Amino acid sequence: MKNEKQKIDQCVKISRELNQLEHDDILLIYRMLSDERKDDIEFCYLYNIVSEELDISFEDKIIFLNKTISDYYEVEYNKTLLEFLKERIVESNIYVKSK
Repeated sequence: MKNEKQKIDQCVKISRELNQLEHDDILLIYRMLSDERKDDIEFCYLYNIVSEELDISFEDKIIFLNKTISDYYEVEYNKTLLEFLKERIVESNIYVKSK
């Protein structure tokens, strides 16, 4: 098992390499990832949106995002998950950070 410093060093190295790539190269890498890794990346993207908008704890952000994703897939919607998430953020306006 890698220690924390090794993990961080590895992530910094990968990040630097990705930052040097062209858009098409990043798409190719994304397509080569397992479904589980793609899900992880998509979750991180959505988490960052939630994190920028809601002034709640880390745990509550995870709960909010997981519940929103679950709700989205329980009902057939005519919008994207991203649109649905943004609507949910607005609906939870008591938590929205003032900008």
